Amino acid sequence: MNKATLWLRLASIVTFLFALGHTIGFSQPSGEAGEQAIRNAMQSSPFDLVGTRVNYWDLFLGFGYSIGLLFLMQAVLLWLTAGAAARNEGIARPSIIVFLLANAINMALLLKYFFIVPQVFEGVIVVLLVIALITDRRAAGTA
Repeated sequence: MNKATLWLRLASIVTFLFALGHTIGFSQPSGEAGEQAIRNAMQSSPFDLVGTRVNYWDLFLGFGYSIGLLFLMQAVLLWLTAGAAARNEGIARPSIIVFLLANAINMALLLKYFFIVPQVFEGVIVVLLVIALITDRRAAGTA
């Protein structure tokens, strides 16, 4: 079996946990007064956006749930890519590279704009994808 399979499956599991944590955690209030004031302001200022009446809280929730869904999709695709790597299919390596590039860019965004928890999850995913790329059998020319 291709050694990349294990690392891709681990990346899939970590991504699933990241999706779960993000989807549950991003909308939970901390109870701090400053946060409540911001939430109230986001909810109390509706505006028109391309013909739809919205507020910033709606957009925050919508994008948050969308990101959770995209993380879940990535977890599934990483699991499927692990299966392709196990069968030494040619699509595995380019898929690993695409996931690695996207997650590395996301890591840079997290380092600039977010806090430690998502940074740790994303950092682990990036490391696992680097190891998957290095250990991919096709990289060594043995298929």
